[in-house]
Amino acid sequence: MRQPPATGNFNAHGDGAGTLVLRMTNEPNTWTPASSHDTRDALVGLVFHMNGKYYLPGSLVPNMTGLQAGRVYYLTADGNISRSSPASGQTLIVGKAVDATSLLFYPTFQ
Repeated sequence: MRQPPATGNFNAHGDGAGTLVLRMTNEPNTWTPASSHDTRDALVGLVFHMNGKYYLPGSLVPNMTGLQAGRVYYLTADGNISRSSPASGQTLIVGKAVDATSLLFYPTFQ
């Protein structure tokens, strides 16, 4: 799989801060941060990008900190993850914390 080019801060720390969920755009080989304000149709082809690595749906994302085991994490307006469901826009579950340092990445609409 060709790695998607991306921009932004991708250093994971704290409650997922600095992590980024990317989505495909209509342009070939172009990726952009996913947002809870995107349409459902736009939120396809998601990848999780952290520390220079890309994770496909179904992947276990390791080396995170501050996660709460068993807790669901949601997509935010800026492509990060949060323990809180967004107040507006799409409610996309990004995944679930397996333990304090690992997230099972499985994007699902709530």
